[in-house]
Amino acid sequence: MKSSLRMLFAIIGIGYLVGAYANSPGDLGPTSEAQLAAQGIDTSTVSLKALARDKNVDVHLRQLAITSLGDARDSTHVDTIQLLLADNSREIRSAALIALRSIGSKAAQNSIINVIRDDSDLAVRRVAITALAEIASKVALGELISQASNTDNVEVIRTDSINAIEGMLNLERVDIADVIQYLRPLLDDESKRVRLAAALPLSNAGDPTAIPILVEIATQYLVSTEAYWESSKAVRSIERHTKIDFGYFNIGDRRTTHSEKAEAIHRLRGWWGETKADYVTQEDLSDPNQRLRGH
Repeated sequence: MKSSLRMLFAIIGIGYLVGAYANSPGDLGPTSEAQLAAQGIDTSTVSLKALARDKNVDVHLRQLAITSLGDARDSTHVDTIQLLLADNSREIRSAALIALRSIGSKAAQNSIINVIRDDSDLAVRRVAITALAEIASKVALGELISQASNTDNVEVIRTDSINAIEGMLNLERVDIADVIQYLRPLLDDESKRVRLAAALPLSNAGDPTAIPILVEIATQYLVSTEAYWESSKAVRSIERHTKIDFGYFNIGDRRTTHSEKAEAIHRLRGWWGETKADYVTQEDLSDPNQRLRGH
């Protein structure tokens, strides 16, 4: 359970958790089975499966039944839940994906991949990405890489896929050596958000090729405070990579003001002007001794 929650936050962050999952089974309380039982509904496995499939009952009850099946973490429920990925209701499809994420069975990966590729609802596709990341197989990783690299995809599917890969890296379900060759080309992508998403896991792994992109994104705060979110993530990653505190987030015990953040970005730019020559352009991360030079 703790692993699943860590993966969830690593992939989507608080904002997406609140937005995309609003009104999902995860908001219905700690024990969906208990809620059904409180309404006098039979919570045996057979009854839960029948309720989940019954299109004539309230969607909310179906969601509770699906969530209960997922909470059991029983791979024998996968076949029933997979059938619900073709349901007309986006709420039911999302609930089914969340249940499959909870179970984490490789038996579901092809069905989840089909949702990512073909579902008509963007929010459902985003939930499918989190479900696939939880499986963390070679097939799952390959699909996430493909979705991230596909320039025909909408931007958010690409960034969600990269974030999913980052979550798998953070939980040590994949190694940076398995994905570095796919993430590095994304540093040159036309989309700023794709570049940032790719730079973060590379920087966290000690790859200096990500730093120029992070510096570029961090300094955009000087142009527009609307770039705060991206700039903050970039600065945080640079600070982790370099072990340097530029004074962007806090001064002592208080948060920095806008003008103080701008001063911090100027310090970062000054540091970069003095230091960028010390960075190699391509670094072999299979050699643990190959790390950032100059600090």
